[in-house]
Amino acid sequence: MNSGTIKISTINSFKGWESEVVFLILEPKYDKSTTFNLSFDELLYTGMTRCKRSLIVINFGNEEYDMKIRPLIDNINHYCLSNNIE
Repeated sequence: MNSGTIKISTINSFKGWESEVVFLILEPKYDKSTTFNLSFDELLYTGMTRCKRSLIVINFGNEEYDMKIRPLIDNINHYCLSNNIE
C-alpha cells in the first residue's frame, strides 16, 4: 500500500495487504448458525495480523471476542511497559 493512502475494506479483501496502522472494528456476534460466525475466528486473526505497528480495536459489544482478545492485549501492554516500548 502506498504511503499516505487510506484503505477502507472488509477483512476478506485485505488479505495479503499490510499497513502501519489498522483499525479493526468488531460488531456484535450474530446468530451462531450463520456462515459469518463459522469463519469469524479466522477473520479476526487475519484482521489482527495486518498491522505492522499499531492495531486499534473498536468493539461494538462483541463480548465473546472481547474475552478472547483482552488477555492478548493485556500481555502486549505489560510487555511494552516492562521494556519501555511505546
